[in-house]
Formats: sequence, C-alpha cells, structure tokens
Amino acid sequence: MKKIPTIMLVMLVAASFIWANGGQEAPEEPSSGAMPDVNLTFAAPHTPPQTYALIDLAFIEHMKEVSSGKINMTYYPGGTLIGGREAAAELKAGTADFGWPRYGYSQYGYKINNASLTWMYNLDPANDVDAELEIFGKILEQEPFASEFDGIVPYGKNAGGTTAWFFSNKPITKLTDIKGKTIRANAAWAKVVTALGGVAVNIPMSELYLALEKGTVDGTFGLPGETLKSQNFGEVIDYAMDIKINQSPYVAWSFNEKSWNKMPEEARAMFKAEEPWLEKLVVEKMSAEDEPSIAFAKEHGVKFLEISKADKDLLFGIMDKVIRDDCAVLDKEGYSATKMYDYTQKLIQDYLSSK
Repeated sequence: MKKIPTIMLVMLVAASFIWANGGQEAPEEPSSGAMPDVNLTFAAPHTPPQTYALIDLAFIEHMKEVSSGKINMTYYPGGTLIGGREAAAELKAGTADFGWPRYGYSQYGYKINNASLTWMYNLDPANDVDAELEIFGKILEQEPFASEFDGIVPYGKNAGGTTAWFFSNKPITKLTDIKGKTIRANAAWAKVVTALGGVAVNIPMSELYLALEKGTVDGTFGLPGETLKSQNFGEVIDYAMDIKINQSPYVAWSFNEKSWNKMPEEARAMFKAEEPWLEKLVVEKMSAEDEPSIAFAKEHGVKFLEISKADKDLLFGIMDKVIRDDCAVLDKEGYSATKMYDYTQKLIQDYLSSK
C-alpha cells in the first residue's frame, strides 16, 4: 500500500475535525499554559532625561525582563497620549492602559486622596520611608479612599524620600519673613503661607521659573529640593530653606480597570510582585537628586538656611490646624476626613513610639 503524503494526511485530519463539528472548523487546542504576550500603552507627562521619565523607562525594561519578554509597554512621554488636568479621566476612559493619572490635577473628584498629601508631615522622609508606605497602604484600603478609584486600579505609591522646601529671591532668616511676600503655593501649602502672613498665588510649574526670574513672585513653598536643578530654580532664587516637612506618599501610577482585568492572572501577579521594586526605585532616584541639586544651586550663589526648632514647632502646629480645617469641610461632604486623618496620625504615633 502506498504511503499517504504528509500534507495529505494533515488535510484529511483537518477535514475530519470539520466534519465532526458540523462543518465548522474545530476549536483550537488549549495552549500549553505559557502566558500570552501582554502589550500595554503607558502614558506619562514627563520626558527623558527627567528623572521620573527615566524611572518609567527602567520599570518598562524591568517588567519585560521579569516576564521573559512577555510584558511589553509602549511609552508615550510628555503628555502625548494623556496629560494635564484630564489625565485621570482619560486613563479611566481607556485612552491608555497604564500611566500617570495625576490625581492632584484632576477636576473630577479625588478630594480625599489630595487632602491626604500633607497628612504625614511629621515623619522623617529619609528614615521613615518604609513606615510611610506601610501607613499609606493601610489608609488607602479604607473608605472613602478606595471608592475614589472607580474604573482605575491604583499602582505604585510614591514616597519620594524628600522633604518640602521654601525658596525665596528675597532675604529670609525665619519662616515669619514670609509675611507680606507673594509666594507660589497650592493646595494646603497655600493655606500654610497665608497662616504665616504671606500672599499665596497658584502658578503652574511651567511658568514658575519666569515668575521667579522677573520677581512676579517672591518665592515658592512646598516643592522638593530636586527642583533646584530639574527645574533650574537654583538659577533664579537667592535663599533656600529645608522646612523639614515630609511630603506624604501618593498614588503615582495606575491601570485602567478594564485593561487590568483583561490581563492574564499571571501577568497581574507579576505586576503586584514588582510594585515594591518600583516604589523603592523612586525613593532611591529622588533622594539621590537632592545632593547634586543643592550643589547646582550653590554654584549659582544660593544661600542655604537651617530651620530653627521654634519655626519647626510653629510649622507643625499650622499644618495640623490647616489639615483639620480642610478635613472639617470634607466631613460636611460625607468624606469622614477627620476620622481618617486621626487614624493616620495614630498609626504615625504608634510607629514613632516603637522606634
């Protein structure tokens, strides 16, 4: 008997499957169990060589490596895909799979998340980072925090590892020198400036360099030290004071919920496992920015001043009052903000007493 050529044998087997399924092609055989490729769009407001853009790119390569090339993210920097005040809404709508929602700029909700940005002012940003992340993780799970992320899956807490600063192009020796001066500050920082007797104005970061250079504002309050170099503010200010106020963690990255749910469970597990890697990288990179930024500013003649204990105590008292006033307003809207702030401070005091 003649042998049936291989190609004919394949055709006969295929035909038998079609016949057995009523003329329809047979269903594909189950996969071998290997995770399928995951291709995601990653939208960001930053552009290389900005530090956060470099962090993003390192994370993309890291996820590709740990997934053996299965997880790939196409990067859209500089707000080319989503950006500005609409970033959170656009991420929620699915314009991108993953990226920076920039909740603080959103016009739509996230009030409790934004209010919490100053709640950990009394922790040490250099030495208490692990505690910050742990505490923020606990409050993030509580209501009304969780409900604000409808349609979005938070990913990656940014602790930064840096403190807030006061920059001025007018002589300062103490915080009360703010009195009568026009200071760029937003959100809770603006209320702190007002409490110190200053005039707070909200100017976009993109316009701040020129405002400082021209003297439109006398200074800026609440920015991290790395902006001395990254934003070149060290070129247009004369004085800088580390005010020793910790900037609370915030959710820096997020997934579109549908994109997250469509991913294979194995891919979701990989992202969850690597979240601490991203958070640690942020702290390392941002902390490392302070020293060269200070050196850059000193090269341009900036004088650096130490905050006194009296000013620090004054500032802590103002921070607590400003936060409680803001929480009282949110309480009336049903946010239970005071309860959450008290819970946060309890966790902080528990941690500090155990050190």
